[in-house]
Amino acid sequence: NAEYMGQAESYLLKAFKPEIAVSYYQEAGMFQDAMRICKEYLPNKVDDLQRAFQQSAMEQGIGVEGIVHQAQSFETSGDHIKAVEAYSRISNAITDDTTILEQCWMRAGNIAIKFLENHKAMSVVNEIAPRLVKIKKYKGAAELYLNVDLVQEAVDVLMAGDEWAKARKVARELDSRLEAYVENKYKEYLKFHGETESLAKVDMGEALDTMAERGEWVKCIETAKSQGAQVLHKYIAKYATNLIKKGNSIDALHLYNEHGSPANNQNFNIYKRIAADFLILPNSLSAEAQKLWANLRDMLYDLTENIKTGSHSDVTQSDTDIFNALLLVSHYNAIRCSCIGQPQLEPLLAKLSVSLLRYTHLIPADRAFYEAGIHCRAQGWGNMAFVFLNRFLDLCEAIEENSLDGLDNTDFRDTDIPFEIELPEHVNVIEDQREEVREWVLAVSMDHSVEQVLPKDERDIYEASLIGNNINSQPCVISGYPVIRNKVEFKEVGKEAISSEWNKYLTQTKISHSPACQDVLRFIGQWCGGTPGPQYSFN
Repeated sequence: NAEYMGQAESYLLKAFKPEIAVSYYQEAGMFQDAMRICKEYLPNKVDDLQRAFQQSAMEQGIGVEGIVHQAQSFETSGDHIKAVEAYSRISNAITDDTTILEQCWMRAGNIAIKFLENHKAMSVVNEIAPRLVKIKKYKGAAELYLNVDLVQEAVDVLMAGDEWAKARKVARELDSRLEAYVENKYKEYLKFHGETESLAKVDMGEALDTMAERGEWVKCIETAKSQGAQVLHKYIAKYATNLIKKGNSIDALHLYNEHGSPANNQNFNIYKRIAADFLILPNSLSAEAQKLWANLRDMLYDLTENIKTGSHSDVTQSDTDIFNALLLVSHYNAIRCSCIGQPQLEPLLAKLSVSLLRYTHLIPADRAFYEAGIHCRAQGWGNMAFVFLNRFLDLCEAIEENSLDGLDNTDFRDTDIPFEIELPEHVNVIEDQREEVREWVLAVSMDHSVEQVLPKDERDIYEASLIGNNINSQPCVISGYPVIRNKVEFKEVGKEAISSEWNKYLTQTKISHSPACQDVLRFIGQWCGGTPGPQYSFN
């Protein structure tokens, strides 16, 4: 009888003989108990036991109808244990009709819940409910779990069946501690399946993070717009960082051109990295590159204005100085590119290249001295060309040796061209151009008409220097050269231009109708508070 079998089971398990207990139950036709012990103590034998039961049923010629009839007979006679056992015998090894399986298993569970002891009923439910889940009968499985007070198991089953509303209701009504659990699982589900629109309704931050993780950046940025500037720029920064890592600083720049450049300290490394990547771009001195420099200039202008007009206690003077310097570098480069192909502006191009030398602590020094020297040579400014190209060759050697120790700075004393610079990792000028410069410098060094000295102006200092002899001059907004006299003054304090340079650029813009020159004037108007017309002085 059942009591004897229960005692035998206890002794056998204590003796570590679960296989004998399974065999006894199997011979007694108590498949439910055999399977219970097998799953707990002999999980590797479960499939074998299932096949054995199927073979036994076939040998006895008992099909689904026969087993159901037996179960109903046991039920009618009040032998509830055998009824549960019989209903439980029906498996997908015997029939693939999920309706019959659900009916039989639910009947087994309900009889156990109603008539068997609590621990027995719970054992039956723990056996039957997972079977129902396997055939996707989630609500039935949840119902059985709830009837034996297994609330979390019921909630888990409902969530597995995407019955989220029912899972929430069960948690809310029966165990409020599970409400947060259900919501977290729901978020995980939506995140895993990429259902970001639904996720946004319950947790916008999680939805935006999911879009970002899945690379759905356009959707992420568009969604973030509705959450305010702070949230928007959090995800713009994430997207920009992602683009930079992929070597796409140009698109990162476009993000800030479109959405603005807030003066958030945590963004500063992004802005600096974008600028640094532009400064080493190949073919950066070309008509085609003007738009790129203009975009970088506009981003940096927006940033510097935000720094100036906001109250940012975490913005250091060092950061402010760097961004102002980078703004000038990008502005000068945008003007340089606008001069390409316009012979009348070639002297201005050379002056801008010379002015950029004061920023060689930020830009690749070798390329800067090379370009300044080549452009000065093209204008017939032999002394400057000789000094700059000599410096270029010295820098090439310093880069190869990875040391500044061998540089002679005599030529640049009392100028604003920095001595302390960061050497590039490699030379930024191709070998053919370097060789041509070597030959030219060697030839010119034999020519006594050229001196290795930088020209001075009426201040008795190097003509392109903004400082010297206790004199500080403003840089011309067009050439970068110091404004000494015959100046054009703009509304913005500290913004000036050399009148001859300003007039020449205005005139050439009108003659050429160059979009690049027009862009430069548009920016100067924005930056300096307007663009005055040509001005003349006879002093």
